[in-house]
Amino acid sequence: MTEEAWRLDLDLPPRCGQGQGDLFVMIHNHSALSQIIEVEILAAEGEPEVQTLRIYAESSIQPHHPLDVELDRSGTVESLGQLLDESVILWIGLAWPDSASGPHPVQVTLRSEEGVTLTSTVVRTTLASGMQPESMGHRMSDAASEVRRIALSLAD
Repeated sequence: MTEEAWRLDLDLPPRCGQGQGDLFVMIHNHSALSQIIEVEILAAEGEPEVQTLRIYAESSIQPHHPLDVELDRSGTVESLGQLLDESVILWIGLAWPDSASGPHPVQVTLRSEEGVTLTSTVVRTTLASGMQPESMGHRMSDAASEVRRIALSLAD
């Protein structure tokens, strides 16, 4: 997965309509120290523009080698399940004014209790103004697909 003490995976749909979007955040603490961390979400022109969450992140076991999906499917499923179980997963609703449109960055920063930046990542979405013909069921299906995509990226 990574040699770093912290891993931050984000997903945000490439296009968000109706002034809203769903941000998925997955945090892995490989620092060997369970601790409270601060998650700061900065959404350009968002409502609110800055959200700050304090969460407890338990230490998790870092994989020592890449998962081989083709060789051992049951072992891979078990390993992915353990990674998901030991991670912190957040599903955060983002909102923008109805008048906002075009590309918008969203930055997520992890900080220690002391305020030291552990890692930071920027994702982008394009806001489509006005009503979109998407149903809630379609959006939930898209959200479930994105969670699966994030989980599979852990196998890399």
